[in-house]
Amino acid sequence: MKLILAGSVPPGVSRRGRGTLYLAAMAAALSGCGGASARTEAHIACRHVAASLATLRHPTGAAQSSEQRSRALVELRQALPPAAQAAAQSPRYGPLATTLSESNRVPEQRLIHALRAECSNPGPTQFPTLKP
Repeated sequence: MKLILAGSVPPGVSRRGRGTLYLAAMAAALSGCGGASARTEAHIACRHVAASLATLRHPTGAAQSSEQRSRALVELRQALPPAAQAAAQSPRYGPLATTLSESNRVPEQRLIHALRAECSNPGPTQFPTLKP
């Protein structure tokens, strides 16, 4: 069995496969950090998602549109570590982590529906309500 060094990927692994490997490695690395529950980590991730979507929801003009999309993407990517931690603690949050991991290659506009669905879980989690 060969050891896969950080940053190296076996030949023939697709981009999607690399993303999955990255997510799995991040989840494994973060799983030892402990402390917060999966629900708390998912809540933190969904707060980042809500902030990102709020930035996209309020366009301020063509000149700032690109800057707003950039800010929204940065906020969205900040959601990935807590989402990966939540997924490592509970498979219930795997879809959220997977959707967020796609943000590096799929435009955020195409992820909005899934992100809203994954973060609009009402009840004891008290996720921010993400409305269409």
